[in-house]
Order: sequence, then structure tokens, then C-alpha cells
Amino acid sequence: MILRIIIIILIVFVSKIKSNQLIRGRVPTKLSGRFTCHGVPEKGVKVLILTKNFMGREKAISGIRTGSNGVLLIEIPDATFKSKEVQLRISHNCGDPTPGCQFIFTRPLPGKDKNTRRTSFRRYYTLGNTELWRTPFLQTKVCTKGPRRSNSMFIRRLSMKKY
Repeated sequence: MILRIIIIILIVFVSKIKSNQLIRGRVPTKLSGRFTCHGVPEKGVKVLILTKNFMGREKAISGIRTGSNGVLLIEIPDATFKSKEVQLRISHNCGDPTPGCQFIFTRPLPGKDKNTRRTSFRRYYTLGNTELWRTPFLQTKVCTKGPRRSNSMFIRRLSMKKY
């Protein structure tokens, strides 16, 4: 009889611990910010969340593009933050007239969590208003190749044929 009571108490205790961990793991971390180019909201800014594994290789966890108002709001799975170093890779084409080219820079996640409630497990980070043409981070310009010439020549040949 006493053994059954002890087993029931242990089962209840273990289930309470596991349910608390499950709730904590399912609550996402939020990240918000706004991107502008010369004071105008920049649309289509791509933000990737990167973590490093034990070998030092970067892995993209999630990514999102901003809307027409330049506002970023993203929820990150809590498991991402088990890694110590979380980086944001931001790519944009602010101030670049060349089609197919974009600027890319990497910045760390803000150091301080903006959550003021102590009872909540949720973390909330804000980037603030980021002016893309004068960021303090090193930016690299990446250009993709244009349309393949073989395809464009093939299309030209088809359009020139007379049936």
C-alpha cells in the first residue's frame, strides 16, 4: 500500500517536471525591428537567423522577409538559444541601382532581453530602427549572375523561326 502511494507521488512529480519543460520549450522567442533606407521603409529585407554548431559551421534556423512597411517580427524556436552564439544575417538592396545585387551584413542578437515580466518564459529582443545605408557593421556586396545566355539565345532562335 505504501509502495503504491510512493509510486503515484513519483509519477505525479515526474509528469509535473516534464510538463513544465515542454511548456518552456514551446514558447518562442520574439524578435522585432524596422528597416529603413534614407528614412523610407525598406521592403523585401531578408533576415536569416544563424547558429554555429560545435564544428564552427553556420546553420540557418529560420528566415523571413519584411513587408512593404519595413517591419520585422519573427518568432524563433526556443531550442535555437541553446547555442551560445546567435547571429542575424541581413541582406538588402538599399542604395544599389544594379539589378541582381544586394548588400549583406551579419550582426549579433541584441545582448539584453526586453521582457520585463519575471513570470514569463518568453524572451523579446528588439533591433529598433535600423538605417541600412549606414550600419556600423561591415557590408559585402553580392551579385548573382543574370539569365543564362544559352537559354536566351534558344528563345531568340525560336522566335525568329517562321512556320
